Amino acid sequence: MEAAERIGFALCGAFGAFKEAFAAAERLIESGFELTPVFSENAAGLDTRFGRGESHISHFEELCGARTLRTVAAAEDAVRKKRFGLLIIAPCTGNTLAKLARGIADSTVTTAVKSQLAAGRPALIAPVAHDIFLTLRDDISLLKKCSRIGFVPFRREKGEGEGERLKADFENIPEMARRMLAAKGLPVL
Repeated sequence: MEAAERIGFALCGAFGAFKEAFAAAERLIESGFELTPVFSENAAGLDTRFGRGESHISHFEELCGARTLRTVAAAEDAVRKKRFGLLIIAPCTGNTLAKLARGIADSTVTTAVKSQLAAGRPALIAPVAHDIFLTLRDDISLLKKCSRIGFVPFRREKGEGEGERLKADFENIPEMARRMLAAKGLPVL
């Protein structure tokens, strides 16, 4: 399979958005892309009201037909060897956004993104942040300056009992992925 058809699909711990992330991944697979799941430590290891970590992993592995990358070493190695045409982070938490904006690579997902960008390949971010801090706007502004990072369109909305949140439109992930791959990773906003 051509490198442009391979996508790393990373999930961070915004568990309420997993159902939408799985649906977006399924649409990408139906469009002919080969997906490799990448789970953050929290996404893989925590059981929440939205389901068990191991159940999410099993479901996504079955959907993608690939083993999940769950460690920093595995993520770095796979990004280097598989040469994903694109790395998608959906959902991307505010914590992960802040780390990426500051160049911190201390988790499976942040290391995968660092490796992807270092190899000159693009990353697509679908943010879901339940607490909108003033710095989140600054983090997004910093990341938008990176020529290899794109954002799925997002909006501010009222969360269910959680105050205001930032939420990407997961329906747009397949189209944004195609656009970023066609643009060879140059920003498509």
